[in-house]
Amino acid sequence: MNITESESVELDGVLVEITKSELDGTVVVQIDTGKIAEDSWDKHGPKIRVYLNDGTLYENPPYHKGRKFNHLLDVAFTVVTDKESAYDIPVSVLIESLKARVAALEAMPETEAGEAFGPNDCYEIE
Repeated sequence: MNITESESVELDGVLVEITKSELDGTVVVQIDTGKIAEDSWDKHGPKIRVYLNDGTLYENPPYHKGRKFNHLLDVAFTVVTDKESAYDIPVSVLIESLKARVAALEAMPETEAGEAFGPNDCYEIE
């Protein structure tokens, strides 16, 4: 599909519009689920899955019944010391600094705290 101005498709009450951003040429996909029948919803909203290059990009509901996944995430924290190398920082200082970061994250609004976590890897547990 070559996108000129925009393309729209409606399927079972879901409207999908594909456009190109005039600002930077990015392909924009907008999905309007407002017309999906209530029987296709669960407590998380409409059942929908989005793929990008054959990989699942987004899935709602965001879980798979009976399947479990192990996620590796990064979270950053800082440590101020008089050590030139991070390898010389005592583990007890690292742990205290990490605890302080966790406390700070717990005090933040969830949307702001969520930005501190960087997904790294995921695999299904069999």
